Amino acid sequence: MGWSGTKNGKLLALAESNGFEWLITLDDDLPPEQNWDTISVNVIVLKPRKQGKSSLYELVPKILLTINNPEPKQLSWITSDN
Repeated sequence: MGWSGTKNGKLLALAESNGFEWLITLDDDLPPEQNWDTISVNVIVLKPRKQGKSSLYELVPKILLTINNPEPKQLSWITSDN
């Protein structure tokens, strides 16, 4: 899509303008920096217990639960069970 290196508000704007309903990110700095009143895309911030694919795979059931039960303009934090 050519979005590599795109960050924060510009990334959210691109997601919205391209019809995305959800943006899933590991960037926990993204939420505080945004004016959520103007954003219509839903955002999931992932907080795995450690880096690596296996930690992300553990979050998939929670991601699917969140996506399948959306609320308007949703901002969700999904963390690993410790």
